[in-house]
Formats: sequence, C-alpha cells, structure tokens
Amino acid sequence: MDACEQQSIFVEVSDFLVSQPNLEELVAYQVSSSVKQHIDNLMQKNREQGLSRAEQLEIEHFFAISRMMTIAKVKAKLKLIDEQTQLQLNEAIDQLPDREAHIIRLRIGLAEGRYLTLEEVGAILGVARERIRQLQVMALNRLEKSPIHSILEDLLNPIDL
Repeated sequence: MDACEQQSIFVEVSDFLVSQPNLEELVAYQVSSSVKQHIDNLMQKNREQGLSRAEQLEIEHFFAISRMMTIAKVKAKLKLIDEQTQLQLNEAIDQLPDREAHIIRLRIGLAEGRYLTLEEVGAILGVARERIRQLQVMALNRLEKSPIHSILEDLLNPIDL
C-alpha cells in the first residue's frame, strides 16, 4: 500500500467522525475490508520478517484510532441502553463476587467513566491480562441466565472498527 492508500485509512475514519454520526451509526461502523486486510497483511509480515519504521508507525496509528473508536462505540452503546436496562445491568453486576463485579464495571466504563482494556484492568488489579479475561468469562458465565447477559456480552466483546 502506498502512502496515498495509507492515508486513506485515516481519512476514512476521520470522514466518518466528521459526519457526526448518530449513536446507532457509530455502534454499527466498520472500516472497509481493504483496510482490515492491509493491517492483517502488515501483522503477518511483522510475524514473518519484521516491519520498516514507517510500517510500524502505520500500525501504531491504526491501533490508536482503533482504540479511540472502541471507546466511542462503548460509550454509544451505553447511551443506547435505556434506564430500565441500566438498572438491571447494575443489579446483575451487584450479584457477582466483588472482584468480578469490579472487573466488569471497569471494562464497560461504569467504574472509571470510560471503557478500560483487559491490560488496563490488569494493571489496576496487579494481575495479567489473561487473568482478567478469565475472570470476565467467569462473570459472564455466572450471569448466563440473567436477562442482561447478552447486553453485557455485547459490551465486553472486542469491538472492531
């Protein structure tokens, strides 16, 4: 991908954001398959032979934008949840063991006011990302019969651009 095509990755996302999408559009947004394929190709190249500095910067920029969009999407999803569902969500989380409840609240933005990654939650609690993921799965399993299980699962699943 040449420099002009690389720039289109960022233009695509910024044009979308400038269009002031409503919450539903923001939640549904996906980058084009060509952008995803390009990033996948760079990741594969990195595993096989390494990347040039320009390619490393491109991936870093993409993931920075991806992180920004992930946070925006989670916030949009939370705003779309009606008040009754938010009450059910809090009640269900309150039924979890303290540690699992804290992890879920951190992950979906109820504790810190913003969505936190597995790594960020791990750093706060002093455990590995993988352990946070395991505890998150345990919490979801405990809430499997809850009416808000699918909402929580949707909020916690990785959100692609």
